[in-house]
Order: sequence, then structure tokens, then C-alpha cells
Amino acid sequence: MGRTRSGKPDEPKEKPQPAQPAAAADLRGLCVVLFGMPAAGKSSLLGALLQAAQSQPGLLGGELKDQSGGLESLQRRLYQDRAQETLEEIVPFAVTFQPLNGKPIHATLVDCDGRIAYAYLTKQRPLGAKSGQLDLAAAVEEADSLLLVVDVSAQPDQLKRDFTQFSQFLRLLEEHRGREAEVAGLPVYLVLTKCDLLARPSDTSSQWLQRIEDAKRKISQRFKEFLAAEARTEKAPFGQIDLHVWATAVKRPTLADKPARPTEPFGVAELFRQCFASGLTFTQTQKTAERRLQFALIGIVGLLALLLTFGGIFFLSRPSSEVTALENQARTVLPPESAATKERLRGSLDDRIKQLDEVLKHREFAKLPEILQDRVHTIHHELKTYRELSLRLKEAGPSLADVNDEETLLALNKALKALEIPDIYQEEWKATDLSQSLEQRREQAGLFRLRLAETEGLVRKRISAGERLYADRPTTLKDANILTWLPMVRDYLKETLPPAATAVPGLPEISYRRIYEFKSIEALLATQRMVEDQLQGAQRRVLDLLK
Repeated sequence: MGRTRSGKPDEPKEKPQPAQPAAAADLRGLCVVLFGMPAAGKSSLLGALLQAAQSQPGLLGGELKDQSGGLESLQRRLYQDRAQETLEEIVPFAVTFQPLNGKPIHATLVDCDGRIAYAYLTKQRPLGAKSGQLDLAAAVEEADSLLLVVDVSAQPDQLKRDFTQFSQFLRLLEEHRGREAEVAGLPVYLVLTKCDLLARPSDTSSQWLQRIEDAKRKISQRFKEFLAAEARTEKAPFGQIDLHVWATAVKRPTLADKPARPTEPFGVAELFRQCFASGLTFTQTQKTAERRLQFALIGIVGLLALLLTFGGIFFLSRPSSEVTALENQARTVLPPESAATKERLRGSLDDRIKQLDEVLKHREFAKLPEILQDRVHTIHHELKTYRELSLRLKEAGPSLADVNDEETLLALNKALKALEIPDIYQEEWKATDLSQSLEQRREQAGLFRLRLAETEGLVRKRISAGERLYADRPTTLKDANILTWLPMVRDYLKETLPPAATAVPGLPEISYRRIYEFKSIEALLATQRMVEDQLQGAQRRVLDLLK
């Protein structure tokens, strides 16, 4: 459908004026609007989307094509440190998203001037589109998904003002959509940008991710409390929104356990994958509601026979009770779409996999909505993969406390190395028990091998030093080294290896006794004791000469 869009505003930054009518433009397919303050990171988020589409197709869940060519320019400026602020009231970017399973999704991503957005947040501009004009208000009305973008690194006072204004805006948006009798459930994402700035120099990957989760939890709670305080006693039947909190960064920061990855976005691919999915569900709900309203109007003004005809068609086209029951069963087993990764993979996986197997093998499964079928396949595959890797990790070999020979240690290292999390899950599973346990066992095995090699080197060094001292032993009082040799022997014999009960550095649960029990180390220790016995005998003989 052809629409108009506004041009660049000429007015000062501090008080944007109403936009003038602009040339025609086409918001085709899904309409996703990015809305937020100046410098919040809206344009950078779009540039990072194309970067994620090229480098993280697995996380995006499909292929993204930049039909407008504008995203490529944003991507280039963003990753060459030449990002600039959007000065047009709105800038649409046409894209096509091809999911791994399903039909292509045509969409328009709408960027906006943060100054104009500020005017709506502060009520300088009222919500409501003007006929024949495409401005930010019209884009918001057309939105199938709305992204409220906020800079998480801003000062606390600024964040508090932003959250307050966003909360008030969401309440006004609900009221406006209620007056317009809009379908409830508009997907709204509160997107926290620049989360790389939350990282501290000493943070590990898991600590940085925990900071992000803490920020999301606090912000989500603050919104819920504010909206609850402002909610009316009786909510309108139409216009309600479906709010999600999401965290993103256009690059990975420098962490204590990983170097910076300046061209690898965080959370961007997953955000837009979810955004496209929820937007598609919302549009289907809208279309269904519109069709039902049309049928209702025709039934009201039509003849009784026509009403009965449509009623019969509706009855015949309605899903069978068996399909409805299967759909309810599938939705009960599946986790919420907003569920975090750890929540999805928590609990008894065997029971959930068995329940999903029943849904997949049901004879009416093909009659379920395609989106629901895709979710069942996706979650079923993820749960089975996670369970299989968890079992393989348990069976990978004994714990280090039970390893006492090089062959068993080598086999354990080989088994741990063979356990690889699939690329499509590597990012999402980083905070899971499986990923952390696998990484911990690999680190411990590597450290144990290092300590074993260090001990072997230390024993060999002592053997060589002892053999040299024994070879240089004086045999008569005339030997020139008779007075210097004895102190060297005393110093040598004073040096000892770490006691067997001492914990191995970095492995507090394992003592040096385990290392000394290795066959190769035992043989070296026996040689060392023999060398020490020889030196002690030579020492006694030299002392006898001096008496």
C-alpha cells in the first residue's frame, strides 16, 4: 500500500515541529519501528543486524536480504566508527527474511529521528496519524512490532527519566489503541543497547552476562511496577501491548577470559529473529480479527439465509476438536517464547522430549499452524541435543581424582575435546550448566597435564643435579673442591618436592599424591631417592676424611 513519508526537519533540536508531507513510500510486509531518544543506538542496531545476518546466520535463524541497500551503509559506518545520527523523521529499510523453515517474510524496518520521538514521549505531539501522510505517528500505528531503544550506559538519572517517559508512552499507546479498537497483543520490545559498556576490565564472560541479566531483571520489574500503578481499574478490551525486555551490543567487549570482538554483535540476531516471529503472529491475529469483524457486519445487515450460510462455512472450516486438543497439548509442553535459555533447558528433559515426541507423531500434527510446528521441531531438537551432550559429558571419563596413568589422562582429554556444542547453540548455551561444566572440565584437565609435566621436569632436574654432584665428589683431602662440595650437597638435600598432601595449584580438590602415583613419576622418584642415597653416602665419607 503506497504511503507518504516526511523529510528532514528544519527546526532546532530542542523542540521538533510537526513534519511536512513527504514523497510517497511503501511500507511493505511487516512493519518494525525503532523508537527512542537521540543517540540511543537505533541506527547502530540496524547496522549490527546486517552484520549479524552475515556472521551469525544460525542465531538469526535464516537469511536476511537488504532490499533497500540502506542497511549496508549503516553497517559500514558503524564498524568503521563513522556512525551518525538519523536526521529524517523516519527512514524505512525494506528487507526480506528467509527463515530456515518456512516462507519468506517481507518487512520494513523503520528508523526515526530521536528528537521527533522525544516530542511524542513528552506529549509535545499527540499520537494519531494524519490521513495521506507518513510520519512517525503513522509508522507507530502501522507497526507490527515496536522497539523502544534505550542506552543502558546512560547516567542513572537519565535512565530513570527515559524509563518514566517510556512507561507513560506505553500507557498512552494502550489507551490510543483501545480507542481505535486495535487488536491486543502488539509486541513491544524494550531494547537495552550498548551492553558492552557494562563490562568491567576484570569480568569474565559469565560475569558480564550476569550483569546484563541483572540489568534486564531490574528494568523489567521497574516497568511492571510503574505500569501497574498507572493501570485503570478496568482495562480496555482492545489495544493492550505485549512487553519484552531485551539486551544488545554491536560488539563484544574485552573480557578477562576473552579478547574483544569488535565486529561480533551480541543479542541482535536473536532480537530480530524473535521480532519477526512475534510480528508475524500479530499480523495473523489482526487479519483473523478483521475477517471475523467483516463476517459479523455482513451477518448483521444480511438476510437470515446469508447469516446461516456464513455460519455453516465457519463451522465447517473450524479445526476439529482433535486438532484443537493437540494444539493445546503442544502449547502446554513448549516453554514461553520469552523464556531464557537456562529456563528452557531446566527440569526433566526426558519427560518433555517424550511429550514432544507424542505431539510430533500425532496424525493431526500437519494441521497445526506452521509457526507452532516450527517451534515444536526447534525445541524438540534443542532438548534432544542438550540431553545427548549432557550424557556424553557424564560418560567422557573418570574424574581427575581417579586418574593415575598417562593413558587414562590422554583418553579423558580426547573425549572432552570431542564434545563440541553445535554452532547454532554455542552463543545461547554459554550460561547453561552443560557449557560451563564442559569448559571447567577441559580447563581442569589441561591444568592437571601442565602440573604433571612441571613435576616431571622438576624431578628430572633434581636427578641430573644430584648425579653431577655425585660425579664431582672429592675422594682425598687434596681435592680442591672438598670444602665447597659439602655445602652444595647440604643445600641439595634440603630441597624437597611439595608434600603429597599439598593441594595442586589451581586444583584444590586434588593433592600431589595423585601426581606422585603416576607410573612415570613413580619411576623418576625412585631414581631420585637412589641418587640422594648415593650422595648421602658420599657425604659421610668426605666428613670422615675431614676428621
